[in-house]
Amino acid sequence: MHSRQSIVSRIAREPLVHFLLIGGVLFGVYGATADPEANSPDNRIVMTAGDIERLETLWQKRWQRPPTEAEVAGLINEQVREEVLYREALALGLDRDDTVIRRLLRQKFEFVTQDLAALREPSAEELAGWFEANREQYRTPPRLSFTQVYFDLDRRGAAGEQAARVVLASLRTGDAGPDGLGDGRLLDRTYRGSTAQEVALLFGQDFVNALMRLETGIWSGPIASGYGLHLVRLEGRQAGVTPPLAEIEAKVRADWAHAQRQQANEAIYRQLLARYEVVIEEEADAMPAGLAMGRGRP
Repeated sequence: MHSRQSIVSRIAREPLVHFLLIGGVLFGVYGATADPEANSPDNRIVMTAGDIERLETLWQKRWQRPPTEAEVAGLINEQVREEVLYREALALGLDRDDTVIRRLLRQKFEFVTQDLAALREPSAEELAGWFEANREQYRTPPRLSFTQVYFDLDRRGAAGEQAARVVLASLRTGDAGPDGLGDGRLLDRTYRGSTAQEVALLFGQDFVNALMRLETGIWSGPIASGYGLHLVRLEGRQAGVTPPLAEIEAKVRADWAHAQRQQANEAIYRQLLARYEVVIEEEADAMPAGLAMGRGRP
């Protein structure tokens, strides 16, 4: 008796038994849901000459050589296997209530509408008009050039600001140059043509705001940053400019195409949404603003 129980227990732990049980359940569900017409057109898998040529082309692009006869047979077998399992998965409803599959299908549908929108090229007038309407997004960022002398408050303490003001007076009268003054740190003495964003990443936005208010060619400060205090001579401040369309036409054309794809997706979605009645079962007071609704709502 004990031996028989041991055998049963060992069999129950076998992975093969688990697979057989799962397979039995799947076939049971399939038997209850599948189409009994086993020879219907939906149960035919046809590999056309064009299908095989496509598989061979994809193989050659990947491996840089034509496939052998055995490899072609393997490609066909794999394609048939994929089609069989795909159809059986659909028959079992495995595509339902699956977030990943839903998102992939949504993306594929949107890709189709995007491809339709991308078929058209803009006219010169259309591209120029779009560029004028969106020219601010092509404006180059402001650029700053300056020289700085740094004072480390962690080392100098409360005396740091007074030391900076003494050095500032010497710099303004020309009695001293910036080299050798201040405290050593891994900061450049001079910055040329740095964008405002680059300076902000290094010194902080308040530092940039102060620089934007300075007169050029005059030592000013002290200006605080995350490092400490700085005496600054602004050498130049270049405002952002929008290049002419001819210089950035390729980028503008790509941005126009992207905008057209987005508009096509939205337009098609709105048309499709009108075919549905959307019901959101929430209290009226709790209804979020900005919901995209179809024909119906609570």
